[in-house]
Amino acid sequence: MKSNLVSYVELSVAMVIVGSTVVVGKLVTLSFPVFLASALRFALSSIILLPELLKAGNGFPRLSRKLFIYDLLALRAEMDQCY
Repeated sequence: MKSNLVSYVELSVAMVIVGSTVVVGKLVTLSFPVFLASALRFALSSIILLPELLKAGNGFPRLSRKLFIYDLLALRAEMDQCY
């Protein structure tokens, strides 16, 4: 019973966080340009997640050459769509 309660509380907290990002996102885009808001979002998440990555002890994940090439191709395709 207690594990079910903990699960429901965690699920509720997750839904509140996800739901609040819509409201906060709209407020931020009213205050800042869209690309600046996106850059600030990624910077904030990097600041939060980088210590967690280093605390895990495994360091940065290694990317194989094949996946690196796929990433470059995906980035190129995305850049082509912008222009």
